[in-house]
Amino acid sequence: MTRMILTLEPGADSNILKSLFENIKGIGSIKIENYEKNESEKEKKLRLINELAGSLDPSIIDWNDERTQYIMKR
Repeated sequence: MTRMILTLEPGADSNILKSLFENIKGIGSIKIENYEKNESEKEKKLRLINELAGSLDPSIIDWNDERTQYIMKR
């Protein structure tokens, strides 16, 4: 037996998705559970840093600047 776990985005209609999956051959059963994930402070900080890093535009970095080169060597 294989189990799949899906995480739905906020606002997704779980009832429609449940009926969709129930009609797919090979699906044994479907169980819907709601939970709230309590993020620790460390997880929150890491998530925010990751979001910040993803929003950085690398084209604005002056790679020829000696300070940038120094930092990148570290």
